[in-house]
Amino acid sequence: MGEILRQRDLFSTFVRLAGQGPEEFYHGDIARQIVADLEANDGMLTMDDFAHHRSDWVKPISVPYRDTVAFNLPPNSQGIASLSILNILNQFELSEIREGSAEYYHLLVEATKEAFRDRDQYLTDPAFLDIPVEEILSLAHGQAQAARICSSRAVLGTDLKPLDSKGDTVWLGVVDQFGNAVSLIQSIYQDFGSAIVPAGTGALLHNRGSFFSLQASHINRLEPGKRTAHTLNPAMLFKRGKLYLVYGTMGGEGQPQTQAAIVTRIVDYRLSPQDAIDAPRLLYYTGEPGAPKQIA
Repeated sequence: MGEILRQRDLFSTFVRLAGQGPEEFYHGDIARQIVADLEANDGMLTMDDFAHHRSDWVKPISVPYRDTVAFNLPPNSQGIASLSILNILNQFELSEIREGSAEYYHLLVEATKEAFRDRDQYLTDPAFLDIPVEEILSLAHGQAQAARICSSRAVLGTDLKPLDSKGDTVWLGVVDQFGNAVSLIQSIYQDFGSAIVPAGTGALLHNRGSFFSLQASHINRLEPGKRTAHTLNPAMLFKRGKLYLVYGTMGGEGQPQTQAAIVTRIVDYRLSPQDAIDAPRLLYYTGEPGAPKQIA
């Protein structure tokens, strides 16, 4: 405690980025440092990989929820799953269900299973698959999913892959005095990402490529120029056409579930944002800290 950690290489990297912008990262010395270190350690990234990277400006996707509209990111983000959970829950009268009760958690868990089936079937790079986003988020599909949920039993979900609760992610939301808002999430995926710091950069490389598969039949099979599915999905809620809530969370595949809990507690149960965050959360593969062992 009290010790000063000086990351001189990382400082140098930030100074160069601040002065020269993203060109330094994709075409300059930072890219050359990363590539040189990876090549020396049997890595496969090249200067061409950096030079041909592109970022896309995308149109957000949305679903209505009560008297609000929830916005999220389209594929290859799992934002489609977060919205799908809300689309399903919108078919139930949560005001008639006590918040924090067994029925409340059961409904969230079963809605998550329904949403994740679609996610696991379709979520990948949309340049490689025509993903039926509008159909998945339609009212009719949400009603069909809700109709499969039974209040007295749980779907075993044996066809769902195990969830990964580990990660190294941060979400933040900012609103300025003019009403401009940002919902942002940044992640290097698992603890310390790939645990690779290219010499001279001080920067950790992420390992979100872990979501690729080497199985030829897998929807996220490794292919040239492809972007794999990822879990990052910062969100916003609008009410009567105006910003109502900036929200999001870390937590990998727990993100859609936590987002649903936050939205339902604020919109359906009128909890304050702080109380909605402080209330116990339950993910369908494990209890979060604070969740009761038994729920009445």
